[in-house]
Amino acid sequence: MVGDIIKVKDITDSRNIWDLLRLSEKTKKKEKRTQPFAIIGAPGCGKTTLMQNVAITITKNLHRRHKVRSYVPILLFLREHSDNICKDETITLATLVENHFGDKKRFPTLKPPQGWFTGKMESGRCLVLLDGFDEVGDKEIRLKVSKWVDRQIGIYQNCTFFLTSRPQGYKDAPLTNVNVMEVQNFNVAQVKTFIENWYIANEFRSAGNEMNATVRERAKDGTIDLLKRLGTVPALLALTANPLLLTMIAMVHRYHGALPGSRSELYKEMCEVMLGRWRQTAGVQDEYKAGQKRSVLEPLACHMMEHGLREIPRKEAITLLDDSLRRVGVKAGEEDAFFIKLQETSGIVIEREAGLLSFAHLTFQEYLTASCWKNTNLQPSWNKLVNDSWWHETIRLYVAQGDATGIIEACLENNTFSSLTLALECAEEAEQIDADIRERLNDTIDNDIESDNGERQRLSAEVSLNNRLKKFKPIDGAREICEELVTCSDYRLFIEDMINNNIPFKPEHWLENNFPHGTASMPVSGINFFHAEEFCKWLTKKQGGTTTYRLPLLNETTVIKNVRRNSVTRCWWIGDEDWHSTFGLSDDKINQIKGALQRESKLFNSVYIDINADVVNQHILNKNKVFFPNLLRYENLILFCRVNDTLNTKRDLDLLALARDHARDLSLAHYMTLTLPITVPLPLLIKTIFLICRECRI
Repeated sequence: MVGDIIKVKDITDSRNIWDLLRLSEKTKKKEKRTQPFAIIGAPGCGKTTLMQNVAITITKNLHRRHKVRSYVPILLFLREHSDNICKDETITLATLVENHFGDKKRFPTLKPPQGWFTGKMESGRCLVLLDGFDEVGDKEIRLKVSKWVDRQIGIYQNCTFFLTSRPQGYKDAPLTNVNVMEVQNFNVAQVKTFIENWYIANEFRSAGNEMNATVRERAKDGTIDLLKRLGTVPALLALTANPLLLTMIAMVHRYHGALPGSRSELYKEMCEVMLGRWRQTAGVQDEYKAGQKRSVLEPLACHMMEHGLREIPRKEAITLLDDSLRRVGVKAGEEDAFFIKLQETSGIVIEREAGLLSFAHLTFQEYLTASCWKNTNLQPSWNKLVNDSWWHETIRLYVAQGDATGIIEACLENNTFSSLTLALECAEEAEQIDADIRERLNDTIDNDIESDNGERQRLSAEVSLNNRLKKFKPIDGAREICEELVTCSDYRLFIEDMINNNIPFKPEHWLENNFPHGTASMPVSGINFFHAEEFCKWLTKKQGGTTTYRLPLLNETTVIKNVRRNSVTRCWWIGDEDWHSTFGLSDDKINQIKGALQRESKLFNSVYIDINADVVNQHILNKNKVFFPNLLRYENLILFCRVNDTLNTKRDLDLLALARDHARDLSLAHYMTLTLPITVPLPLLIKTIFLICRECRI
C-alpha cells in the first residue's frame, strides 16, 4: 500500500498492513495513542479479504511471525450497522460490539461475559476492523457513519482502527484524523505467482485433492498459455493488476479456453462461466440455463442497488421475484430450493447468514444491475445518480455496453469533481457518445488542465496521460514506442506523486512545481536523464507494473518518423545498458553547443574558477552525440554567488542573470560537473525532451 494522503512521516514507501500495525504500536508508546488508518482501494483489490486475513491470523495466534502483539480482532461490516448508528448516534462502539457478538442466532457458540468486549476496548486490547465503508449506500447515512467513526476513534484512542472503502465512497465522507493508505496493484511478479498458484489449486481440486505429475503439468500448461494470451491483449493485461479481475480472467481462460477483449466482456463471460459453463465443462447438466438464472438475478441486483442494500432476506427476494421465477419455470414452493441450488452451483449468490442473500462481491451486483438497465431499456434519472459514488461503478459498466451521451451530459451539467471524474471514465469505456457532447467534455478538460483548482487540474492531467498511453506504436511482439512526447501536465503528475522524495524533480525553468501557464500540453523540456528515468519508473508503478515503461534505445528511435537527425533545437534522451545520451541534434547544432561551451567557460573564468574548455569538450562531446556524465541544478550557481563575497559587482549580477535566462527562457536545464575544488554548473544550449517506450514483462 502507498499513501494517497499520508500524514505519517515514517511512511515513505510501500508497506504491508503488519508494518502499519507495528507503526501504530510505536506511536502508542510515544504519544499514548494509536494511529488509525483508512485503507482505500478499487473494487476487487482485496480490501475485505485483507481484513478477514488479519482477523484470522490473530485469532489463530499467528501474529508473532509479523512481530506484533496479541489483539482481540473485531471485524464489523459497516453496512450491517449503519441503521443502528443512524437511529442512535450516541451509541458507543463497545455497545455496538456487545450487541453484535451477543446475538445468539448469529453466534450461537460465542458466550462472552457481560461487558467483556467493553473492558477489552477500554484497555486498548482490540484491533477494530471496519470494512466496506463505501457499501453504506446512502450518502447522507455515510456522512453520519463517518462522524460516528471519528468519535469512536477519539473515545478508544488506545485501540487500533482500520477502515476500508472504495476511493470515491471515502471522498464523499472522509474521516477527520486518519492516515489514508491506498492498496497497491499487483506487480508483474505477483501476477505470475498468483496465476501459477491459482492453476495449481484448481487442478489439484479437479484431481480429487491429489497432487501428482499430471496435475503439475496441466497447471504449468494453463499458466503458460494464459500468460502468453495476456501478452497479446493489452486492454486485458491492464486488468491483471486487480486480484478479483485476475481471478475472473483465470476462470474464464480455464473454462472458456479464450479471453475477452474488455472489462465489460470479462464480466459477461464470468457470469456465464459461474452460472453454467464450468458445470457443463465437468459434464453436469443444470435444470436452468445460465440466461434463465441471469433473468432472475438482474432484477434482484437492480432492486438491491436502488435501495442501497448488500443483503436481503431470502423470503423478501422470493416475493419480489415471483414473476421472474415463474417465467423461468420455478414452481410455487420450489423457490427456496432454487436459491439454495444457485448458491451451491454458481458462487455469485451466497448466504453469509441463514436466510440472508447477498452477492459474493458488490461488483457482481453492479454488473447485473447495468445489464438489467440495458435489457429492459431502463433510463434512471442520471442527474440524481452521477454525484452519488454508490452508482459510479454500475454506470461505468452500463456505458461499456451502450450509449453514454445522456450520462456525460448530466455529469457536465452537475460540473463537480465527482461527476466530471465519472464523465471521463465513461468516455473511456463507452461504445457511443454524441459528437457534440464529446466535444463539450474535451473543451472542459482542456480548460481544467490549466485550472488553479488542484483536483480539477490533476483529473484533466490523468485523462491526458491515459489517452497518451493508448498511442503507442508496436516495434515487435513485446515492445511499443509512444509517438507523442511527454507533456508538462504528464510530468507534473510525476512531481506531485514524488513530492515527499526529497529529490527536486522539477525542470530548471519552472519557478514552482507547476508548469508555466499555457504550456500544459506542450512537451516538457529541461529534463535531465535521471529525472527521465525516474519518470518511467513512476509510470511503470502507477500502471500496475505488468508493463515496463522506459526510455527508448537508439535503434528504437528509428521507427518514429518525426524523430530525425536534423532536429534544430531539440534532442531526446535515449538509454542503453551502460550509458545514456541524447539523440536528434544535427552536426551544426552540436558544433554550436561546443562553441557556446567554450565561450561560457571563458566568460565564467575570471569570476568563478579556472575551467579548461578542452576538458569540458572532452566530457561533453562523444563523436556525434551529446553526452552528460553528471548533471546539476542551476540553483547551485545561485548558492555559490551568495556565499562568495567577491560576487557583488554588476558584472557578477549580469552573469547570474545570464545563468537564470539560460535555465528558464531557453529551457537549458543541463549542467556539467567537473572534478574541481568547487563545482560550477554550465548550461547547455539545447531543449532536452523525452519520449517513452513500454515493454510487456509477462
